Amino acid sequence: MDKMRFKILSRILMFALSLLMVTALGIACAEQPACPQLDMPAPDFTLEDLNGTEVNLSDYLGENIILNFWATSCGYCRKQLPYLEQVYEKYSDKGLTVLAVNAMESHNQAANYIDEQGYTFPVLLDSNGTVNQLYCVPALPATMFIDSEGIVKFARLGAFSNVEEVENALSYFD
Repeated sequence: MDKMRFKILSRILMFALSLLMVTALGIACAEQPACPQLDMPAPDFTLEDLNGTEVNLSDYLGENIILNFWATSCGYCRKQLPYLEQVYEKYSDKGLTVLAVNAMESHNQAANYIDEQGYTFPVLLDSNGTVNQLYCVPALPATMFIDSEGIVKFARLGAFSNVEEVENALSYFD
């Protein structure tokens, strides 16, 4: 009889623990924002730029945005950044900006690289990776095109191969 009672109590306990875990997981998932979706608003965020100024994504409403996640340790990122700089120089006076979100590197590491390369687009520092998580970035580089109303129009994981690919992707803003 004791074995039978032990089995029943064990099953009840296992069921209760399973129910508790499922409930906790549901609460945790409900608290996590959903990943950005195409044709949906891009989540707003605040990060510091290389000058220590707080910048919000929403500060750029009214402009088309190329939001690029990168790191100096990423070879493909380093290869792609010159293409983004060329597009930024060519189209910034037409309402386009590039926001380069540096992923989890020090201010000095990012700033030194940007200075050495002579890039002029805004660089934001995501030193603890919260915006990378908010945007569900699985690997670098990752790029999103966000239109002037704050809507995600295009997303790409991996590097652009040349400036023409970046320029062709600008058609998603139409």
